[in-house]
Amino acid sequence: VLYADCAQNGTSSEFDLGNVTSYTVTGLDIMTEYEFYIVPYYTVGGYKTFGYYSDSIYATPQLRTPVLSGSALSQTSVKLTWTLVPGATSYTLYQKNLATGRYEPVTETSDLTATVTGLPVGIPQAFRVRANLDNPTGHYISLYSIYTVTPTLTAPSDLRLLSSDYTNIKIGFTGNLDATGYELWRSSTATGVYTKVANFTGNEVLNSGLLFNTTYYYKIRAYLTFEGSTTYSPYSTVFSAKTALSVAANPTAVSPNYNSIKFSWTAVNGASGYEVYRALGNGAFALVGTTTATSHTSTGL
Repeated sequence: VLYADCAQNGTSSEFDLGNVTSYTVTGLDIMTEYEFYIVPYYTVGGYKTFGYYSDSIYATPQLRTPVLSGSALSQTSVKLTWTLVPGATSYTLYQKNLATGRYEPVTETSDLTATVTGLPVGIPQAFRVRANLDNPTGHYISLYSIYTVTPTLTAPSDLRLLSSDYTNIKIGFTGNLDATGYELWRSSTATGVYTKVANFTGNEVLNSGLLFNTTYYYKIRAYLTFEGSTTYSPYSTVFSAKTALSVAANPTAVSPNYNSIKFSWTAVNGASGYEVYRALGNGAFALVGTTTATSHTSTGL
């Protein structure tokens, strides 16, 4: 038989456990100390013969400690999450003040998550959370759970081809407002060894001196230099692009006489020559001339 006595509220309870060696007592008052002791008994012919009382143990029901964890959302924000505490009516999240060393409240919420913004990049931030219970008998709190997370630069995204020609590839992407600059890394295969080929600023980069008709693989990462130290973002996803002759740009046409038209265009880097086609009127095109110059005159029209 398990006995539970409470001197604070003057209650006493008896639990017939049967043949078990553990038992959970529910419905107790929070933050109230209870005394427990066990008396063994033996049943013969419907009568119980009791043994000696065990030594008393004392226990106080209290809120569990929520388990705190977190991750970086961006270079200036983090997301904190914690486990559910049965009975809790709210949770209070605190952030450590790096100047004073004290924890200051960030928010009190009934949710199991919170986002903290406006943080300095690359500086570890310590947080702690506690569970709260408010009921007619008072306000109760759990122990604290502590977690440290570091805001980091997010990886550049949305890599795209802006242009390519005989020996050049120009790449655009979405970057980070807080980044000092970016690094461009290149490989000849998607899973091969990547070599840094450029440091640059802005949201586009030109990679020159490449081989014609060759596919290259790229990835980009951002970096932030702050108070003498440099923080790097993760790498972007791999992006591939191929060198190729660019389109002949800026085409113009003039008619020198009644039955001819002269076409001109801008020279294409790496081109050995040009083919000129004319529409046939049925959606098809016919080759009407070749040239190594940047103009062609079509006659007999």
